[in-house]
Amino acid sequence: MTNRRMFPKVVTFTEAEARKEKRGSCRLAVNQENNLVAIGWIDGNPEHLITTADGTEMTHVKRRVQQEQRRQLAPTAVRKYGHGMQAVDRFDQLMSLYSLAKRRAFKKWYLKLTMALLDVGMINAEIHYFMVNVDEEKRDVLLQL
Repeated sequence: MTNRRMFPKVVTFTEAEARKEKRGSCRLAVNQENNLVAIGWIDGNPEHLITTADGTEMTHVKRRVQQEQRRQLAPTAVRKYGHGMQAVDRFDQLMSLYSLAKRRAFKKWYLKLTMALLDVGMINAEIHYFMVNVDEEKRDVLLQL
């Protein structure tokens, strides 16, 4: 969020600036007093991060542009964030497909909570099953085609 406290305005990219700048453009600002690094990076859309765990080092990330894989220069914080979010994105995708809690409206809050916890358990069980049985997941994907 670019409106966070202590986030410098010089790092932010507007939508118009993001269209003009090329993919991979980066702006960094360091607050040594509070040990913060603020990052503005363009990956199709502007991304803004603030971190205390990462420095200003740059690394490469893989990005798909149209149907071509490309290596893009990016701050280390972007790579770490993307790596950590893969599981969350996959979980959200499966949750939208199989959610029991969203199928109906419940009059009692504890019924919805029970269904939501059951959703989490089922999704985690499926993820762990396919982590162990990698061949079956590939076979299922081929059967869907």
